[in-house]
Amino acid sequence: MKNIVIEYFNILSYTITGLVFGLASFILLINVFHYNSVNEIYVKQDSDYEINDKLKEKLTVINSNIQKIPSRANPNFIDYSNIQTKLNICVQKINTKELNNIFNKDKITMSDVYDIQQFYKINISNECLIKELNTLITDDNSSLNNIASFKTIKPFIEDNINSLKDSSDYIEKVIKSNSDYSFSSNVVKVSIFNGVQDSYYELIKEYNNAINFIYDLSKWYNSEVI
Repeated sequence: MKNIVIEYFNILSYTITGLVFGLASFILLINVFHYNSVNEIYVKQDSDYEINDKLKEKLTVINSNIQKIPSRANPNFIDYSNIQTKLNICVQKINTKELNNIFNKDKITMSDVYDIQQFYKINISNECLIKELNTLITDDNSSLNNIASFKTIKPFIEDNINSLKDSSDYIEKVIKSNSDYSFSSNVVKVSIFNGVQDSYYELIKEYNNAINFIYDLSKWYNSEVI
């Protein structure tokens, strides 16, 4: 009787193990199929590289603009030094090896677009616009407000930060919605390809807008401290 019970439990355990293994294999196959379904590729054109090169050139110019140090005799020395520090941090957060890897990619997938969007959200939006540049305008008692030219450009800074800081969030929603397909068809694959291409272009436009804003701010700083 004891041997029969042991044999019964052995059969039951083998059956459960087989079912678990079968389920795991099924889930793995579904994930592989799903990956192939959404893995549409956009091959970058020559014009894409030209845009990327111009963005990198502007980052170089920004870095050059903010290297100039205000005279210690300047009554606003501390304020200008504070602005310089914040702009330097922005350049360090944006002009990274990770960004160069993004710009140098020949082929773009939905996963790449997501990485590009996340880089924008973390490095440009959070680390630069919100943590650094936004603090220039949020303190009403800041001595920066005593600088006439800063009071003039303050609305420009505020408007740009407000429009840029969350500008890529809707692209993240598009990316996630395009990764929900379980089964592919020609219509679905075309939709995913268009999603990759369109989202990539929209993100590059946001990168361009953000870098142009920082570029303009660096020009203002440069003209102030010369």
